[in-house]
Amino acid sequence: MNTIAIEEELDQLVADVTSGACTLHDFPFRVMEAFDASRNEVTKLRMKHPAGLAASDILWPKKLLFRAADAGQVQNTIEDLKASLIGKKGAASKNAPRFLMSTDGDEFLAVDIKTGETPSFDRLADLAVNYDFLLPMFGVERYKPAPETAADVRAARHMAKFHDAIRDANPTWGADQIHDLNIFMTRLLFCMFAEDTGIFSEKLFLNTLRREAREVDGSDTQRVIEDIFLSLDVADSEARRARGVRSQRIAGDFPYVNGGLFRDRTEVPVFNRRARRLLFEAAELQWDQIHADIFGSMIQAIIHTDMRADFGMHYTSVPNIMKVLEPLFLNSLREQLTLAGDNIKALEKLVGRIAHIRIFDPACGSGNFLIIAYRELRLIETEAFRRMRDVKRRGQLALADYQTGIRISSFYGVDPVDFACETAKLSLWISQYQMNRKLDEICSAPTPALPLSDAGSIVVGNALRADWLTICPPEDGAEILIIGNPPYLGRPKRTREQQRDMEIAFANENGVFGNLDYVAAWFARAADYAQKTGAEAAFVTTNSLFQGEQVPLLWPLINKKKAEYGFSYKPFKWSNSAAKNAGVICVIVSVRPISNKPKFIFGSEHKLAASNINPYLVDAPDIFVERHASAISRLPQIELGNAAKDGGHLMLSSDEAAKLCQDFPSSKTFIRPVFGAQEFIQGQTRYCLWIRDSDLAAAKAIPAIAERLRLTAAVRSASPKASTAASSAWPHRFNEVRHRDEAFLIIPRVSSERRPYLTVGFLPQNTVATDSAFAIYNPPTWVFSILSSTLHRVWTSAVGGRLKSDYRYSNTLVYNTFPIASLSDEQRSQLEDHALNILRVREPYIAGGKTIAWLYNPETLPADLVGAHRELDDFLETIYIGRPFKDDDERLGHLFKLYARMTKKVAKAA
Repeated sequence: MNTIAIEEELDQLVADVTSGACTLHDFPFRVMEAFDASRNEVTKLRMKHPAGLAASDILWPKKLLFRAADAGQVQNTIEDLKASLIGKKGAASKNAPRFLMSTDGDEFLAVDIKTGETPSFDRLADLAVNYDFLLPMFGVERYKPAPETAADVRAARHMAKFHDAIRDANPTWGADQIHDLNIFMTRLLFCMFAEDTGIFSEKLFLNTLRREAREVDGSDTQRVIEDIFLSLDVADSEARRARGVRSQRIAGDFPYVNGGLFRDRTEVPVFNRRARRLLFEAAELQWDQIHADIFGSMIQAIIHTDMRADFGMHYTSVPNIMKVLEPLFLNSLREQLTLAGDNIKALEKLVGRIAHIRIFDPACGSGNFLIIAYRELRLIETEAFRRMRDVKRRGQLALADYQTGIRISSFYGVDPVDFACETAKLSLWISQYQMNRKLDEICSAPTPALPLSDAGSIVVGNALRADWLTICPPEDGAEILIIGNPPYLGRPKRTREQQRDMEIAFANENGVFGNLDYVAAWFARAADYAQKTGAEAAFVTTNSLFQGEQVPLLWPLINKKKAEYGFSYKPFKWSNSAAKNAGVICVIVSVRPISNKPKFIFGSEHKLAASNINPYLVDAPDIFVERHASAISRLPQIELGNAAKDGGHLMLSSDEAAKLCQDFPSSKTFIRPVFGAQEFIQGQTRYCLWIRDSDLAAAKAIPAIAERLRLTAAVRSASPKASTAASSAWPHRFNEVRHRDEAFLIIPRVSSERRPYLTVGFLPQNTVATDSAFAIYNPPTWVFSILSSTLHRVWTSAVGGRLKSDYRYSNTLVYNTFPIASLSDEQRSQLEDHALNILRVREPYIAGGKTIAWLYNPETLPADLVGAHRELDDFLETIYIGRPFKDDDERLGHLFKLYARMTKKVAKAA
């Protein structure tokens, strides 16, 4: 969904309605087309509502009810539509449309039934620029910018239009001119910000355009822009003329900027009529209201058209950035400020420390993290200056003209996208200006806005191939802090180039990185850099790095560099402002050289001191759980279910099984119930063909079965995997068979993280388990209690890894490694009683049609089932430590220690 295209389509629609080229009857269909609704869906609706019908209502089920209004009757029409939705019981139908809409060709009104909201405009002419009100109709919940970001959203949208117009006016510009275009956009943005904030005289840039670029076709605009850019790079007006500035007035009006922004001579694109108009309109916006930390990411979306669907949704929010910055260094600085009080020497020491801080973001994008870090450091420094001023004022001492010691050249970044780097530099300049104005409030002499200081040390490059020591070289006395939100990317999503990045990043580790996520390379590079410089890093990352099979891959690399985790956040959903985005499960983790400094684990509402943060981000010994071929505790063998690899031809629905038995009664011998995770959890009924070798001839005598076997063979023979292709020789059997003709305990391989317990259950002897689940054949009943316990769920969550946010069960990494305290016969007997009790509680619900999914949904979980599980937990946990555990952290910490003892691993004292 391209927002620029939507605005243009709606602009044209309004023009067509005004001119009569579009009837009001056709209006809602044109709206749907503007938002890129399915052409097939629009066509079907048109057929249901031909133009000749007397009734003017147009219904798009669950989405829109439209009625054209007579002149001046739009409000009344909407009220009538509301009334038509109310049923006999006084409530709207559950199938009611999300939106009501009406227009008379001049006025426009819509109502979001879900929220009760109406748009902030009432003229049809304003529809295009306010299109986002209708986004929920098309599956995109509205982004509601905070009041302070509305200007950023407007500016970014407008600059996106301007960028496209410039590209259209310069069709021959290709990859070689991309850098010039990026520089051009960055310089324009600075000029518009500068004239609205006092860096330039008020509206100098806009008034110059109006005066000098007079040709409405845009033919003279390029020359004017060239003169402005040349003037801003040279201090003297005569020297400007010598450099080629053609307009004497431009040469004399514009100040010297410096800072490298206008230093390089780059090509300025030509303009056409539309590009000129959009530039003038952009210069009229309120650029003094933009926020550097937010605006940078939005502007980056200008050149990445695939990011335009939702302006304002691609930046990391300030609260999330602060989760990285505060424990890494801001809390320490604030504590130092508090302790300093009004002591001049202590305040000067703090200011000196701040001046020696270096911030490095090796995945900087448009600079969000760098900008917030810069702003927060300046705020602390300014407060220190204010206190020093007040002390001197009270003591009638000479007041100093305080000058910041924080240079934007102390902020380092690297990103592969050229425009992102230019935007980061611009945003740092803007932040510098804004923070200088705050400093001016306490100084007797204002900080000059110009010339600019040198830009932040932001470079274009690949952070995994570049030399970090060159990008951010260590200095004596410097405190280097690495921050950021690097790209995550699991192995299946990596490109060939990213795979090569991993090989280079892990070259010193013999190229061993296995199934590590892409972001792991940043941790490895940070640990290496920290070992050489003493730096501390903190990154946002997926929690999968600290779960399951990735832990024994990553932790040895960190530990080898004599590094440790300094603080961490418990997993949380990291979602941007787009309501349609579910968010990724993330953690924030710091890596630093091993030290005696305090360690902390942050929860959603609390901070806990930790004696150690282990590879699973738990206060426990530094161990990692490795795969085991057999259980370390006295548990029966577990098997992965059977893999059909049949293209679905060995599987039967209930109806298919019934018809097969009706048509060929002898086929009943070859049909068995089949259960995987979906069938067990959701209560679905499926069957499969299960044919022994000795019964093959009889089975093939049934035509319907013979055809299914033929199709299965065809599917397998077409497989690129040799073992699967080979199994086409025996299509009557599952491709991988681990079945035993015994009752078994089923454990789904994937289970929702919302459920408070893992879902397990007993299935009868004649049932087949698929490979979406594990099976324990003929198990003792007490094993059900172990697998149903909170202890086992916590262990699974930590060491088993996740599929998205769901638990991913593993035989070798979870079941076989689970440490069980020594159990007496009496304790096993009591665990068996608890298992039977849970099954007894579940039975009437299952008999009544409820599913396992319903039973273990936190919103529907029955109280008696909760009670049965709590009784089990209390009993089992008392076996472990003599009482129930206080929380999951205590559970996991104890399990790790027990695992270490049971596997005879040497663990560092917790």
